[in-house]
Amino acid sequence: MQKSRLVRILRTFTKKEVRDFRKWLHSPAHNQREDVVAIFEYLVAGDHLEKDELLDKTVIFPHVYPQEPFDDAKIRQGMHFLLKAMEDFLVYQDLLEDEVRSKVVLAKVYRQRQLGKSFKRTMQAARKLQEQQSLRNRHYLQNEYDLQYEEYSYLSGLRRTVPLNLQEVSNSMDVAY
Repeated sequence: MQKSRLVRILRTFTKKEVRDFRKWLHSPAHNQREDVVAIFEYLVAGDHLEKDELLDKTVIFPHVYPQEPFDDAKIRQGMHFLLKAMEDFLVYQDLLEDEVRSKVVLAKVYRQRQLGKSFKRTMQAARKLQEQQSLRNRHYLQNEYDLQYEEYSYLSGLRRTVPLNLQEVSNSMDVAY
């Protein structure tokens, strides 16, 4: 387990990320297994992540499943669910860091659900946030392309007579790449 992705990822977590991930794990929307929480708590307790001998599955198992005989498949399953929850958490954290991208994703959901008013309002908010960006770096250009593409997708779904923003989408893509 010392070289597992789970441990390698967990070693990169800051104290704040450990705190936030603990809250994430305790939420029934993200995790419904107590053994996953127990594995996580064992790993982050003290210096368990630093000592390889404490990361052996046979050492962890009795802390997670007391009074049960060692079952490799059971501990691996718990580790798998913990890794998946951790990956979902990391994706969520990354999405929250970029407000424009978050708004674009929300607008996409509204478009797919055919909620025109909500789509327009969200796109307007995303456009406003995009215009307030002081840096015109790769992230800005990618967000600009995503905004243009969502606008195009929305307009193309309305009706044939609506003028499409294909040139703007093409320009955004050219500049971004």
